Parts: sequence; C-alpha cells; structure tokens
Amino acid sequence: LTALLLQSAAMTGFVFAEHAYVFAILYVMNGIGRSLYIPASRAQIAESTPESRRSEVFAVINAIYSAGLTAGPLVGLLLYNYNPVWIFALDAAALFIYFLIAALKLPETKPLHPAVTPKMSASFTIYRPVLLLLLLSLPISMLYAQTETTYRLFSKNMFSDYLSMLTIYSAAKALFSCVLQVPLVKGTEKLSMKTILFITYI
Repeated sequence: LTALLLQSAAMTGFVFAEHAYVFAILYVMNGIGRSLYIPASRAQIAESTPESRRSEVFAVINAIYSAGLTAGPLVGLLLYNYNPVWIFALDAAALFIYFLIAALKLPETKPLHPAVTPKMSASFTIYRPVLLLLLLSLPISMLYAQTETTYRLFSKNMFSDYLSMLTIYSAAKALFSCVLQVPLVKGTEKLSMKTILFITYI
C-alpha cells in the first residue's frame, strides 16, 4: 500500500514539476515505490495461490500485463502529442484507485506468527540461492536499463519520428510477451526450475 501511494504521489508530482531536479527526485521516489511494490505483490500472489498453479497464474498475470502494454504505448503517444501532463495525471489516478481497491478488498496474506529469524551464518546459507540470483540478474537489469535510457537517445539520433519507432518497438515486444507467455510456461512446466533459469539466462 505504501508502494502504491509513493508511485501515485510521484505521478501527481510530475503533473506540476517544472525543474529537472524536481523530476529527478520524483523519479527516484517512483523507483522506490516500484521496487517496494514488485516483491510485495509477487509474495502476496505466491502466498494466496496453490503451488501447483503458481507458475501458470504468474504467466497469465504477465500476459494480461503485456496486453495492456500493447495498447499502452499507442495511447501514450496520442496523449503525449496532445498534452504530456495527461499521461501523469491518468497514471496517478489509476495508481490511487488501485491503492483503494487493495486497501479495501485484498485480504492480508502475511502469516500471523512469523517464522523464527535464523542466525547470520545460517541465514547466508539459506538465502545463498537468492543472493546468487540477485548477482546473476545484475547484467540483465543493466541491459534493461539501457532500453530505458540510452536506447531512447539512440532512437532520437537514428529516426526522425523516434517516438513512433519507440511506440512500435514497445507494442511489438508486449505483443510477443502476451502471445508467448502462457504457452512457454505450459510447455516447460515439466522441466526443473534450475533448467528453466539456465535456459532463460542464456
């Protein structure tokens, strides 16, 4: 809930921001909100879904998300050409509505009696796979960051109508995700998680 409020507040701030440093502060604030939201929401889904259906549920959620991303860039381009402020205003409103729905309708999935916290040496052994996953995902995160930053500057220099090109690129990526997500999960569910992660990483 805190994460959703932070993101909604940041988007509202973008509507009124006029200086680069204000944009930078709001961007960091939105990033913190997003970083808090993703693991919390994934944990809530995992805790409220049977283990046998978990990967399928995540695939369906990601496919729906991708379907939204297919139309999103096209609508975003139209709004950007009309008035960029509308993008932030609508995003802030959507996040706040989402916050209200989550606050009023979603049940708490956190266990009432938390597990005993292990000692430092033991906890490192327990969380080693997670720490390794974080370390190995750094190159992927850095590559993804390029699409958020450098790729846009590259497109601006390469194409006269770079916003249309970015829109087509984003919509195509989302369309592929939407169409392939569920069949890929269904087709690989017999493989071990290690094998899936290894294939994905390659």
